[in-house]
Amino acid sequence: MKVVVERLYGFIKWPFLPGYLILFISYLPGVLKICFYSDDFPALIETKSTTLNLISDTRPLWGAGLLLFFSLAKFSGFYVLPKVIGFLGLLFLYRYTCTLFKKSHSARVHNIIIALGFLLPSFGIWSHWSTSLFHSWGALLGLIGYEKFKGKSHIVSIIIMSMSCLIYPPATVFFFGVIFYRGLALRLTNSELKSELLLAIKLLVVAGFFSLLFAFLLIKTLGLSPTSRVSIVGLSEFPPKLIWFFSHPFVLGFFPMSVHSPTFLQLVSIGLPTLFLIIFAITKEAGLSKLQFLNRFPLLFMFAVLSICPLLLSRDNQIELRLIPGISWAFFCSCLYGIYLLLETYRKKSYRLVAGVFSVVLITLSIFGVMQRFQTFYYYQDRFSTDFIVNSIRACEQSDNLKSITINDNTTIFPIMPYLGTFSMTSDMASSWVPRNKTIFLLQRYFPQHSGVPVFLNSENSDTCRIELNNLVSQVTSAERKSLL
Repeated sequence: MKVVVERLYGFIKWPFLPGYLILFISYLPGVLKICFYSDDFPALIETKSTTLNLISDTRPLWGAGLLLFFSLAKFSGFYVLPKVIGFLGLLFLYRYTCTLFKKSHSARVHNIIIALGFLLPSFGIWSHWSTSLFHSWGALLGLIGYEKFKGKSHIVSIIIMSMSCLIYPPATVFFFGVIFYRGLALRLTNSELKSELLLAIKLLVVAGFFSLLFAFLLIKTLGLSPTSRVSIVGLSEFPPKLIWFFSHPFVLGFFPMSVHSPTFLQLVSIGLPTLFLIIFAITKEAGLSKLQFLNRFPLLFMFAVLSICPLLLSRDNQIELRLIPGISWAFFCSCLYGIYLLLETYRKKSYRLVAGVFSVVLITLSIFGVMQRFQTFYYYQDRFSTDFIVNSIRACEQSDNLKSITINDNTTIFPIMPYLGTFSMTSDMASSWVPRNKTIFLLQRYFPQHSGVPVFLNSENSDTCRIELNNLVSQVTSAERKSLL
């Protein structure tokens, strides 16, 4: 009995337990709920062609993972499998990141801060969007590869980092955000930060070269052509690209918790306090002189830039929260650590009470934010369009008019919400690749006896079951929309 009590007490005192509980409570309800969105439907119906498309995007390992786990999900009927894989990757990423902060004098505080950082919208996409199943694994491999490179395991680290690049480059560079935050937490000197910066750039360049070489050889071997996403910004395009980079994705790093498309006033009112807290953490934790700070700030600035560098190199201008996880995580964690240091520095008798209340409120809001974003963005949209299609098919079934199905495109435009990227969409049915693939999937799932019924777009055949997307648009327009945190 004594042994059992001691083990139970040891488990309760386990330093990673609070962080795991936060992640499980936040994500597991959404992960275990069947829900598909946008790119998931081509992956479900045209799995092989979706895989080939990812290979053409120079992301073959992501494609291989998608092919494997989506095929298993369809074969077994365990449709949440891709999300489970993504969530497991996030758990391993959390655990590995925490081990890098174990030498800090506030390791337990960092464990909770790190977990809260993984509740940001970027990581919700990684765990709640089935197609993103390998993003968290790409970030994990990138971080492991860098740590191996520091440990002089150069060949192994280059292989691991190259694998990460072949999954999803915006996730690969997440490790720059970890270095940024670790520079504060472990009080790294300027010379140590400079050394880490040079090592990281060297590794990324070498691994990037080998990953691109492998990707293009594979594309040529399979007789494919690179997509437009592979194109790099030209020299003449670089100056406006630089302006866009710092005025949009970089600035949004100071606005980490929200999915809103912020106004200038919102950026100033939230971004400036975030910046001041980061600066306070930099100066307070390392005890820097003015000269040391002036030398340190450019180094940290470079880590922040490199954490979203694929956006600077790509010709396409995209603002997707899944593309900026490194900078948002680094700034958010640094901001929280700045608040912790501020409370600790100016503490009074009520310090513990204030810190405790702040922590409980922050954790509660963060968990609620993850759950609400899943319900509003993924689950609500999926159920809304699913009910519309299923009811349309049932009406045709009852009238004995289900020899074929024709989907008529909408002639009006779906409304847009004031959020960033895909979060602005009120229905994924607005994307041309969704309606037909989703209808085929719903036939297979809810009407297996009619799974062989052909589905067309805009067919002129009069003897067919018609699904009018204009009717869906009107329903979406009149539906009550909940706000996203």
